[in-house]
Amino acid sequence: MAGSPNWKIFDDKGKYQAACKEPEAAACLMNFYGDGSTIRYGHQKRDIAWTEGVDGHAFESYDEVAERCRALIERIHEAYRNYQR
Repeated sequence: MAGSPNWKIFDDKGKYQAACKEPEAAACLMNFYGDGSTIRYGHQKRDIAWTEGVDGHAFESYDEVAERCRALIERIHEAYRNYQR
């Protein structure tokens, strides 16, 4: 059985709304939930990759949103590697 998708979508009130496997798909939902909605890697507030209306508007470039999301994963992995040292 497959696990839950990692990219979590929260509305502007912080309510969990959806999960996506690809950050590009998560970016599509930003326009629906509007300003203040977030894409997170998991459920933690500290792992917000995109905030609609603050970081921009996702509909302008799904690729830019995906790039920021993947950069967040890299920062998380780097922090973990540094912690293991």
